[in-house]
Amino acid sequence: MIESMTGFGKADGSENGTTISIEARSVNNRFLEISLRAPTSVLQKEFEIKDLVKNKFERGKINLTVIIAKEKNSELKIDLDKAKNYFSLLKDLKKSLGVFESVKLAHVLQFSKIYDGEEKQDVTDEEWKLFIKTLNLVLIDLKKMRTDEGAALKIDLSKRISVINDSLSAIEKLSVEKIETQRNKLREKVASIISDSALINSQRIEMEILLLSDKLDVTEEIVRFKTHNNYFLKALEENSSQGRKLNFIIQEMNREANTIGSKSNDAEIAHLVVLVKEEVEKIREQLQNIE
Repeated sequence: MIESMTGFGKADGSENGTTISIEARSVNNRFLEISLRAPTSVLQKEFEIKDLVKNKFERGKINLTVIIAKEKNSELKIDLDKAKNYFSLLKDLKKSLGVFESVKLAHVLQFSKIYDGEEKQDVTDEEWKLFIKTLNLVLIDLKKMRTDEGAALKIDLSKRISVINDSLSAIEKLSVEKIETQRNKLREKVASIISDSALINSQRIEMEILLLSDKLDVTEEIVRFKTHNNYFLKALEENSSQGRKLNFIIQEMNREANTIGSKSNDAEIAHLVVLVKEEVEKIREQLQNIE
């Protein structure tokens, strides 16, 4: 089952006065890129967090946003030594900058480090377990959305392959009908150019006409094109990530479409080729969103 690279997941977890909220947003990217916005205490475990994400996703740019809220400690204290140091630092800075405004208590209170226990630099084992539990819920939510979008993409891509196959069958039928017409036109053109029948080598002319007809025949290209279509549909059913394989197949399909277009000099066939190339381009655009 193919998976989209676009998705969103969100989850909240709360235990013993600590609430953790995590959001995950995913967009297209050639490789897997993970960015993390979180408090310092969580960022210390960034590599472990990214490993958890890598176990579930192969491609896409995934942004994780973490918010941790804790109940305020009613016994919050001020670290006087830190407060004095910040006060001295502000006074020295005032002198250096030539500022005449006096240093006030409100200025010192802006520094969160003066509050004892305001922010721990390490998460407790209990908080980490809560974080992992919440993160797993977010990743499951994100995976579901990406899978649901992938299912919708699969339906759309399958329909477009069906449209291409119908157009190819129509091109093949027209091509067979037009070849004999082209042969007759070539014979008439040769006859109009060469008036002296003694100079005409009928076998040579037929050989040249046959060679020119072969150049107009697109049967091989259509057979290869339909084979690529079959491979494409099979890849859509695979369980693993198929984005790169599908992109390779669509390149081959585009190459066959260009060859058919260059070999066909009939307006009706040319119109069908344009329709095929339009569908191929639409598929190529859709594949940019598949993992």
